[in-house]
Amino acid sequence: MAGRAVARAARDLGILNLIGTYDVSALDDKKMDEVRDELFYLLGRHFYSKGEFDQAIALFTRVDINSEFYIKAKFFEGVTYVRKARGQAGRRGVQGRSW
Repeated sequence: MAGRAVARAARDLGILNLIGTYDVSALDDKKMDEVRDELFYLLGRHFYSKGEFDQAIALFTRVDINSEFYIKAKFFEGVTYVRKARGQAGRRGVQGRSW
């Protein structure tokens, strides 16, 4: 229960940068079962905010389908794919231009 409260407080306080320092491999520990999906989601949001879209997508896809965070993770996974594609299109748009 305490782990879940910490994860919720982190989200509520907007300290995704602090969460971003968390070791993702530690989430495989059985002790993390209660908060794993929430932390996958929050870590995904952290990497999304940093523009690290592949890492964000990888984390969003790890949220279990039965989790209360599944819908949010799927939403941000889709948004991340769209933003990633726009970034690639933007790069193509400026390539070959002389400024």
